[in-house]
Amino acid sequence: HYKTLKDEKQWDSLKRKLESTATTHGCENILDHKYQPATMDDVALFDEQQKFMFDMFMTILRTDRGEHFVRKFAVDKDAQPAWREYTH
Repeated sequence: HYKTLKDEKQWDSLKRKLESTATTHGCENILDHKYQPATMDDVALFDEQQKFMFDMFMTILRTDRGEHFVRKFAVDKDAQPAWREYTH
């Protein structure tokens, strides 16, 4: 479902596809840098979304820049700030 980014020239296309697919998979909150879970149930779901999306980022962000941000947040497996920093 998620394409691998090996060249930054593919970024616009990959970003649109990733956003669409993440929404289909119910993980769009990870891509929203302002999202904060409000309830304990939301926190539990968000934690699972973080795990899934971080694993996906490790697989698809294969440029030097992408790998930098994956490594930066690897200890906590924190997908939301990895995405935020990568897209900015």
